[in-house]
Amino acid sequence: MLLQCVGMLDQTQHLRPIGKLFFTVRLQDRHSNLLVQQIERLRHATRKTLNAIPFQIDEIVVMPAAIHTIWTLPEDDVDFSKRWRMLKSEFSRGLPAVEVGGPSDFKPYNKGIWQRRFW
Repeated sequence: MLLQCVGMLDQTQHLRPIGKLFFTVRLQDRHSNLLVQQIERLRHATRKTLNAIPFQIDEIVVMPAAIHTIWTLPEDDVDFSKRWRMLKSEFSRGLPAVEVGGPSDFKPYNKGIWQRRFW
């Protein structure tokens, strides 16, 4: 991911993406095949997210437990986290919760389907 620093480098620094952004997003269970089993659910979640918060998907590869994708965001709205949050939430809605790690993983909004981070 390309980042351009805006302003001085301090605790309140602001980074804004420029160009294209590459992401890898994984399921919590790396041995799962949920993404290909539920490909229509993933397509629906992606379409709904694209309609609500527009961006461009330049490339995408869906694997059984991971998504690799390149996005181009509009210059006036580079909040990629908001887009991933909506896409993951839409995909997970209606699916049963999965057993996850320790007590900190048990939150009302976390079904244990997705890894918390993306990169």
